[in-house]
Amino acid sequence: MTGSITIGVAPHTKSNEKESISLGDEINDSPIEEVRLTVPITDDATLPVLTFRTWVLGPTTCILLAVLTARFECRQITIIPSASCFTMLFLPIGKLMAATLPTKPIRTLWTRWSVSMNPGSFNLKEHVLISILATAGLDNPFSLPIVVIAKAFYHKNISFWVCFLLVQSTNESG
Repeated sequence: MTGSITIGVAPHTKSNEKESISLGDEINDSPIEEVRLTVPITDDATLPVLTFRTWVLGPTTCILLAVLTARFECRQITIIPSASCFTMLFLPIGKLMAATLPTKPIRTLWTRWSVSMNPGSFNLKEHVLISILATAGLDNPFSLPIVVIAKAFYHKNISFWVCFLLVQSTNESG
């Protein structure tokens, strides 16, 4: 695909000329040098993302971190695990899973589909997605202490659905 993008000159320059950059040229537009040197600006669409490893590590650590955060939040000295600690743990766990899981495709029941538990080496896209899924469990809803205080201090027996609706209705939406 050929074409051009017209980019205006920065306002601090005196020239009113326009620069034209073709779409085929690579543009490293990150102002941070470390990012320019390590992160490619192109996407490798051949890398698998929604793999068995992603669906095992991501949601299970999300649930684990949500339970740990909710449990440790009630302490006098709050212990909150860092997201970067778990992000660093995912790389060796993912590489171990890539080395030990079987590569033979497994057929799903009653369909002609097959699923591979190990589509190849552990890649950056999987690592990022697992980290995003896992760290979603670090933020507890704001109304969770309301439920805990009502049960612990006031000995109120609140049903699951009331707690669920309270948490869902008071949670901020992004």
